[in-house]
Amino acid sequence: MDFTGMSRVRALRLVALAFLIAGAPAAHAYLDPGTASVLFQAAIAGVLAALFYVKEIWRRVKAFFTGEERRSAPDVSDRNP
Repeated sequence: MDFTGMSRVRALRLVALAFLIAGAPAAHAYLDPGTASVLFQAAIAGVLAALFYVKEIWRRVKAFFTGEERRSAPDVSDRNP
């Protein structure tokens, strides 16, 4: 073997690693209901975040063309306890 710039030990390690990876048996994955639930929640959160983002962009575009200024949130100190 002639690996330019590689030592003989490093080349043997690389070949051994290749054999280990190639000889690995197929793995069968199992997803329990808890995992599926977390994935489902993440998908819903992603969709809702995307919808909120599009809504905010639409609001800014609409305000730009109509000349409206964005309303600020009411000041918390103005409220009665």
